[in-house]
Amino acid sequence: MIIVIIAHKTGKPIYEAMQLFTSNPAKAIHLFSDRGSLEVGKRADSIIVHDDAVVPRLTSTICQGCRVA
Repeated sequence: MIIVIIAHKTGKPIYEAMQLFTSNPAKAIHLFSDRGSLEVGKRADSIIVHDDAVVPRLTSTICQGCRVA
């Protein structure tokens, strides 16, 4: 949800704001080879957020490619 807020405040698209929490940290700690972006062969941990322009809400959680919540 913080990604949605940052994207809104900076005027950047969500995919650019996501890099602050995904690929950039993975690169910084040398884990980008298996996480930090959605690519074949990488860990697929993510969340889905619905933003209705009022209150963003978490709608699902995906861990290692499987929906868990």
